[in-house]
Amino acid sequence: MQAAQAEKTVDMVAVHAFYISLLQSVLGHAVPVPEEVSAVKTSNGSSHVLQRWLGLLDLAITPPMLRDALRDSTTRETAEALLRHFVRKNAHSDVDRDKTDFVITFLYRTIVPSDRHVPQQWSTDHPSEFEEEIYAMLGGEPSLLPEEHRQLVREFPFIREEVEDFRHFDQLMDSGIVQRVREIKQRFGESFYNPRVLAVIAAYNVFFGRRFDELFRDTAQKIKQFASQVQQQGASILSRVDGDVTVKHLTEVREAEIMHTEYGRAQEHFRRISKFKKAVDTRTASQPRANVAPVPPAAPIASPEISRYAQVQEIADSLPSGANPAIELGKIDAIETSIRNFVIAADPKAANVVPLRAGNLSLSSAEVEAFRADYQGEKSFRADYARALRSAVNLQARLIAELQEFRAKQSSAYLWKPHADALTFLMTTSQKLQEQSVAILAVAEQRGLADKSSALNTSLQKLRLQVQLAARAIQENSN
Repeated sequence: MQAAQAEKTVDMVAVHAFYISLLQSVLGHAVPVPEEVSAVKTSNGSSHVLQRWLGLLDLAITPPMLRDALRDSTTRETAEALLRHFVRKNAHSDVDRDKTDFVITFLYRTIVPSDRHVPQQWSTDHPSEFEEEIYAMLGGEPSLLPEEHRQLVREFPFIREEVEDFRHFDQLMDSGIVQRVREIKQRFGESFYNPRVLAVIAAYNVFFGRRFDELFRDTAQKIKQFASQVQQQGASILSRVDGDVTVKHLTEVREAEIMHTEYGRAQEHFRRISKFKKAVDTRTASQPRANVAPVPPAAPIASPEISRYAQVQEIADSLPSGANPAIELGKIDAIETSIRNFVIAADPKAANVVPLRAGNLSLSSAEVEAFRADYQGEKSFRADYARALRSAVNLQARLIAELQEFRAKQSSAYLWKPHADALTFLMTTSQKLQEQSVAILAVAEQRGLADKSSALNTSLQKLRLQVQLAARAIQENSN
């Protein structure tokens, strides 16, 4: 017991020295230290005094300050003492988690050779060498991870695949993946401090940092090249590239300075670089290129609305002449907007029954959450999953409404025809959604997300039943 307390005191002394040095660097002057705290360092005082003093210093030091202070000059021993300091806390805050995140990432870079920072084969179900190092640093036996947190750990290899697929910096910035990973880290709760979780997070952080830097530098270089080219062609430095972005803005990009900028201010620089890249892409796309063959006038061009639902251009030839994809998709969008507005505004206890003109529509809990979610512009599994759920509900609602109209007018000599054409379009689009959902279900099963797989299958089954009703009604009318 005494040996353990002595080791803890040694750690606190190391953390104290690091904190005081950091604060002096930020403040530009010495930090007064109480005599009781100084006495601890000479073994003449109580370690409880130092512990309470460190609690106060913790409030003074923000996560970005700690991140920027972890440099090559920081010893491994100091970083390990910091890790133990945060892990040993009786209660953890979001700030503690962020600081631990930075410390464990620094240790990963320090301990793991650079050529093994991004392993080709990454399994989160077996302990890595770095995880074993964390066990040695912390000592003792960690608590077992709950199954829900094991599932969260298994998300990281798939998130890494998403990041690897990004080819441009603005894609990464628009993906929302940084916030998504932050949310996952928050969901770990106290399990965040488990060696398995720490090891996986550190490996992911280092991988993401490397990929982020690569895309950022490549984008910055392309922005400056574009600025140089347009100036060589005689453009003024004040010429507008797109919107309020000028050539002058592009020439002032200093990627090296940005990468060494304080953490908080760097975020704004990253957003500006993303904006500049989009401006350059817009300008480049609007300029004709001599070496690119023009598109023949007769070539079909799918509108954004058509490409958004089931690649209608591919099935246009099989649709009845009376079906207008753009109009039908507009109706589907209108249904989605109505359902979303109701779900967001309704009492959570009653949000699963949506009143529509064709009658009430019952939603599952997963479908309600899909309409509440805001993953606009995000390229991720969760965005695809929510989109598939919403699409299944939207198509089901449209089939119900259109089938009601069809039955009301099927005795007419011609009024039934537009509704039959619309039903045919909706049935074909529903089939496309079923086919596209196979990949989403495969990912869900691969990640062990049985609840998501079951929820999507249930929504697709409800859609299939509605398609069968519509097909039967059209067939009966033709007999």
